[in-house]
Amino acid sequence: MRRPSSDILERYFENLCSPEEAKRVLEWLATPEGQTYYAHRLDEKIQSYAQNSDFHVGSQNDTYLLNKIYQKIGREEKTDSKKPLLRYWVAAAISMLLMSSLLLLLLQPNTVEVETAFGETREVELGDGSIVFLNANSTLSYFPDQPREIWLEGEGFFEVQHTRDDAPFKVHTADLVVSVLGTKFNVNTRRKKTDVVLSTGKVRLELPENKKEKSMLMEPGDKVSYSLEEDKIEKKVVNPEFYSSWRKGTVVFDHTPLREVFQLMEDTYGISIEIQDQTLLNKEMNAQDVIRDLEVMMTLVEKTFDINLIKEDNKIYLE
Repeated sequence: MRRPSSDILERYFENLCSPEEAKRVLEWLATPEGQTYYAHRLDEKIQSYAQNSDFHVGSQNDTYLLNKIYQKIGREEKTDSKKPLLRYWVAAAISMLLMSSLLLLLLQPNTVEVETAFGETREVELGDGSIVFLNANSTLSYFPDQPREIWLEGEGFFEVQHTRDDAPFKVHTADLVVSVLGTKFNVNTRRKKTDVVLSTGKVRLELPENKKEKSMLMEPGDKVSYSLEEDKIEKKVVNPEFYSSWRKGTVVFDHTPLREVFQLMEDTYGISIEIQDQTLLNKEMNAQDVIRDLEVMMTLVEKTFDINLIKEDNKIYLE
């Protein structure tokens, strides 16, 4: 099995990867290569676990958990002369992983996953009454008994229902965690970063542990962009409606560089756009309530910049 990328592995150990990514990591950790990697990574931690009276390598509970994980990822434990050593490392790994909500998500038999195709949007009502508008080419994951703990890949607009017991609502992305009580906000996880735009209420962004500031509070109208890969964070004041109009079937361009317009078209419709003229890509577009349709957007770009775009299969290029 192919080793997950270093980026995915680091996100996994920081509790920031998606359920599907976590599953891939667990599958790889069950291979000889993965066991060796985990052995080196957990060497110091395992020593401390071995001295913990509540942890007994090879106990019936450890055996049960190990079998559960192998069953979940579709593998069977192999019997050979190295089994005691293998069980030691894997059991120690399990002890650590049990502290992770991602592992609990994987062990749930009824994980809910909602996906949208290119060009498709969906409205999802969660068990607590909260509503999620899922944009095209996006995935929403959670387990039924904890509908206020969400994993998002792509883009979604959240209308979070406040509860009497002030239960927190968390949205996990590859870069950060959005924590709220009751509010409306948009989250976009495309292009190797996470953009959060707050419409109403307040949210707290939980940043990775290695950041000097572990969290950041947002007010209505704030837009925060953070990339774990680049370790870069930006905050500015915007019009929230410009970033959530997609849920009503329209798009707003407000001094938007053509490069970003094309990126939006690629992310939404699964096409690739090849334009070599960088001066053209830096030009800005202004348009209100544009119907979110590929042909309409292409026509708008052509008329605005007096150019001709050619579409062949899933590619668009300048004539």
